[in-house]
Amino acid sequence: MPNSRCDIGEQSTLFTSPDGRCVGVFSGKLFNFDGLTQGFANDLTSAQKLGALLQQLHAKHGVNFPLELYGFFAIVMMVDGQCLAVRDAIGERPVYILQTPNSIVISDRLATLMAHPDCSRTIHPAGVSDFLSTGFSPFERTPVAGITKLQAGVTATIRQSGIETFHYHKLRDQAEPIPEAQCIEQVRAALELAVANRLEANTKMGLLLSGGLDSSLVGALVGGHQLTAAYSLNFGTEYRNELEFSGLMAKHLGIPARVITVTSKMIKAKFLQTAQILDEPIGDPLTVPNIIVVEEAAKEVQLVFNGEGGDPVFGGPKNLPIRA
Repeated sequence: MPNSRCDIGEQSTLFTSPDGRCVGVFSGKLFNFDGLTQGFANDLTSAQKLGALLQQLHAKHGVNFPLELYGFFAIVMMVDGQCLAVRDAIGERPVYILQTPNSIVISDRLATLMAHPDCSRTIHPAGVSDFLSTGFSPFERTPVAGITKLQAGVTATIRQSGIETFHYHKLRDQAEPIPEAQCIEQVRAALELAVANRLEANTKMGLLLSGGLDSSLVGALVGGHQLTAAYSLNFGTEYRNELEFSGLMAKHLGIPARVITVTSKMIKAKFLQTAQILDEPIGDPLTVPNIIVVEEAAKEVQLVFNGEGGDPVFGGPKNLPIRA
């Protein structure tokens, strides 16, 4: 069974504590929400519980309070007279900031800030260079002049005098080597927990299956008994594919293998819509085809699992521009 999670959902949601001392906007999911709010009054709404929880955690831990939250999130809130913006430790949810002569505007979408009348909507050359070098925007600067992005694992305190940032989470080098068997055990436990947290009861679930290691591993951890079907991309007979392997994995899981053929004409037609969905650009050439296959899967299921992110996490080929 999946672990307890915040049922507010992934869309931006307003929250306020019962005493009104903590108000703000939350975007994301908290997998330990029920555990953290155990003992709260039953008549409180989820938004009220979230406000009370964040107020308590901030009072106890200060700017380190996000360390108590397990999930992915962007938070902007006023708590006890302080204005804070928080980005989760991995950076799954973005937090963008536009500083104008008269105000500071914060959003989890770049397009929202670009629509602000005080945004110049001009290109930031260094931000564009970051994107062309790495395929995404890894630093505080963005491709848009005047708009910055909080780094992952940061709490920002926003005052009239400016913005003060604090890194509540940093990746650190391992001082002592860990035995290989222990590494394998830790990685497996982390993957199992990540998959379990994202399972949803009474929801039809599917698997985006390339036939490679990452998506096959995720499918095995979910289990075929919980999956409706597997969905794989095909670019036509003139291009190399891994349908043989995705088919074998689907057969092993005991689920139907759906193959979606994507043509260059389809990619061209979907390109602008994909850019709008992404908000901030991502230079992965499979982004548009993935949008197409997800739309096909959505006709049959409500939730899909996939192996996206495996290369960046484990140092695969998509990291070559960064390592270079």
